[in-house]
Amino acid sequence: LDPDLTAAEVARLLVPEVADGCILYLLTPAGELRPRAVTHVQPEREASLWEALRRFPPRSGMPPVVWEVMRTGRSRMDVEVETADLAASAETDEHRLLIERVAIGSSMVVPLRAGSDTLGAFVLLTARGHRRFTQADQVLVEELAGRAALALENTRLLREAREAVDLIAVTAHDLGNPLQALQLLLSKVQRSQAAGRDEDVRKGLVVARGQAQRLGQLLHNLLDLSRLSSGKRLLDAAPMDLGELAREVVERFAEAAAEAGCELRLEVEEGQVGQWDRIRLDRVVTNLLSNALKFGRGHPVTVSVCALDADRSRLRVRDEG
Repeated sequence: LDPDLTAAEVARLLVPEVADGCILYLLTPAGELRPRAVTHVQPEREASLWEALRRFPPRSGMPPVVWEVMRTGRSRMDVEVETADLAASAETDEHRLLIERVAIGSSMVVPLRAGSDTLGAFVLLTARGHRRFTQADQVLVEELAGRAALALENTRLLREAREAVDLIAVTAHDLGNPLQALQLLLSKVQRSQAAGRDEDVRKGLVVARGQAQRLGQLLHNLLDLSRLSSGKRLLDAAPMDLGELAREVVERFAEAAAEAGCELRLEVEEGQVGQWDRIRLDRVVTNLLSNALKFGRGHPVTVSVCALDADRSRLRVRDEG
C-alpha cells in the first residue's frame, strides 16, 4: 500500500542487474516531478545523487530530458554521455561537482505509463568505463516500466478503495445517530400532540427538521462518493444568485439560531449571479452555518455575500465562538 516502498523495490530490481544507478521520478498531484527512489551500486555515488537532488531539487520543466520523455511518452537513450552535456545541465559549480562524482557513462530515461497516463520516469545510469546501454537493455526496461506503472497504479487504486470503504463505514455509523434521534423526536411529538401541547409539538418538529437535514447531507456525501468511485463527479452548474441561496439557508436556520441564542445576520450585495452547482453550494452554506451555530452559541453569526472582483464572489460565514 505504500508507493514509496513499491518505488524502492522497483529501483532495486534494476540495480545492479541492468544499470549501475537509478532515479525514479514520480509525478505529484500538483504536476511536479519528485525523486521517490535513488540507488547506486557504489554507496558514495548514491550519496552524491541524493545530495544533488536534495540541494538542487527539480524545478518546473527540469530536468528537461525527463519532461520531454514524460510529454512524448518515448524513451531516450544516450549510449555515451558527453561530459560537456553534463556540465551544461548543472545549475552551479557545486551542482556540477556532485554530478561529476557520479561519473555517468551511459544514460536512459524511460516513462512509466499506465494506460494513457504517464506516472513518472526511470533515469538509469551506468558508470563511465564500466558498460554501455544497448537496445536490448531499453526493451527490457520499457517492459519493466510498464509493469512498474501498473503496480503503482494498483497501489493507488487499492489505497483509495480502502479509504472509500472506511468512509462508507464512518458515514453509515453517522447515519444511525440522527436517524435514532429523529425516531425518538417523532415519538415525543406524537405524545405531545395527543396531550394537546402545541408548543412542544412545534419545538419537536423544528429539531426533527434539523435531524432530517443532517440525514440528507450524509446521504449526499454517500452519493458523491459513489460518483467519485465511478469517475462521474460532475458539477451541475447553472445560473444562480448566490445571495438568494444564502438568504434561503439563513431563513431555514432562523429557529435553530434562536434556540442557540445567536443573532443571525445576513449581509448581501445584490447581483451575485454565477454558474454554480446549487445543491452542492446549499450543502456548503448549510454546513458552515450549522458549525457556526454549534461553536458560536450565544454570539452573533453573520452570513455575507459580496463581489470580490469582476469575475468572483465571496461568501463568508463568521461566528464569534
